Formats: sequence, C-alpha cells, structure tokens
Amino acid sequence: MDYRTSLGSHALVIGASTTIGEQFARQLAKKGMSVVLVARRQEELERVAADIRREHAAGTRQGTASF
Repeated sequence: MDYRTSLGSHALVIGASTTIGEQFARQLAKKGMSVVLVARRQEELERVAADIRREHAAGTRQGTASF
C-alpha cells in the first residue's frame, strides 16, 4: 500500500510524544508520510520530531495542546 497516494501526504498524530502515538508517527514517517505531531509535553515532542526528521528525512510539524 502506498500511504501517500492512498491517504495523502500528511498524517496528524495526537499523543505523539510517547508510547503508541510516538510509534505510530515513526511508522508513518518510515512509509514516506510527513507527520503533524501533537502532544502535551513540548520537550518530548521536540525530541520525537527531531528523531523522525533525522531517521526518515520526513517533514514534521509539531505543537502542544492542553487536554
């Protein structure tokens, strides 16, 4: 399955700084999608975004939210 063709070029991942959300974001980036990351903890979110950019050369955007 070509994710970019089927689903579009970007994916929104909420809860992206830890556990399932983080792994989901990493897998989407590995498949060639750019990811928009949202989480509560800014420092963790920035770490995940930097890792994804470095490991997969994928585009990232990130922001924090209060739930």
